[in-house]
Amino acid sequence: MTAATELVRNAVLVLVRDEGGRTVSRPLIRDRPDDGLTRTEPEPLAGIRAALALRSAAANAARDCVLVLYAREDGRTWAEIGQAVYGDSLPAPQRPAEAFAYFAMDLGSGPVFPWVCGTCGAMVLDRGPEAGSPADQELGHAAGCERLTETIREYEAAD
Repeated sequence: MTAATELVRNAVLVLVRDEGGRTVSRPLIRDRPDDGLTRTEPEPLAGIRAALALRSAAANAARDCVLVLYAREDGRTWAEIGQAVYGDSLPAPQRPAEAFAYFAMDLGSGPVFPWVCGTCGAMVLDRGPEAGSPADQELGHAAGCERLTETIREYEAAD
């Protein structure tokens, strides 16, 4: 069992208990119920509800964007964020746009992801990798921002 799986299993059990749900004792090894080794499990329906509540909370935590916000503020690209989110489950060229679409919000003029530039301190409205050049993608940097200048230079060198 992976550490993440064990963590979720324990969280489901705690959530069921905290909400007054029932737990049951199950054989530790399913095909050897008579060996006396057991573990406490949530009652199945309460466990399902708790697991779905945790899934929703985890999705909301990811969408709250705090870590993605820090990643952008620290200079991480949408390609790097896409790799962290999707790994190899998507082709590399799709990852940046998919990650941006997942985390961006629509403020009425198309999707954007706002963050504060760690170099110039300005609020940047990031229009995502589909916008093309960083000059078109990252709106709001202060005039002469070294980070934006370097990002544009890297973008143009890659073309």
